[in-house]
Amino acid sequence: MNDALYEQLVTKKPSPLVPVIKILLILLMAAGLILATFFIGFFPALVVIVLAFLIYYFVFPLLSVEYEYTFLNYDVDIDAIYSKSKRKRKLSFDLRNAEQIAPAGASARSAGRFSKIWDFTSHLHPDRVYSILIASGHSRVCVLMELDETSLRHVTQWAGNKMQRA
Repeated sequence: MNDALYEQLVTKKPSPLVPVIKILLILLMAAGLILATFFIGFFPALVVIVLAFLIYYFVFPLLSVEYEYTFLNYDVDIDAIYSKSKRKRKLSFDLRNAEQIAPAGASARSAGRFSKIWDFTSHLHPDRVYSILIASGHSRVCVLMELDETSLRHVTQWAGNKMQRA
């Protein structure tokens, strides 16, 4: 078979508050551990340690996100990669179900109402952001993706006349 496979990795721009949030969480955990150990006792200190591990395991990975776009013929899969270690499938769709693919600033995107807008961009290159309008049942979904030249060629090849260039 002649399958066309392409993968693109887009690193999301971290918020300027990310270092501040990390420092505050670490200081809060350290202060809680000191207070629990010296003033309350061993069991509350153990609870603070368990909470610290939970925060480290569940909150810190959410502060570093990359998106991986996988194009296989008509199929598009978008995965979120947290802290370069945990992968989660965010969205899968077929390019044949797309109503329109256009630059994000195009008037076509602002003309309609959407039940959901998915933003899978880095927020670093607004000129490379494309909106893909997908009809899903009775609702319309807008997917924002940051496409490089190779992925643009792939989408143009497989989406045909639905693709609009800037």
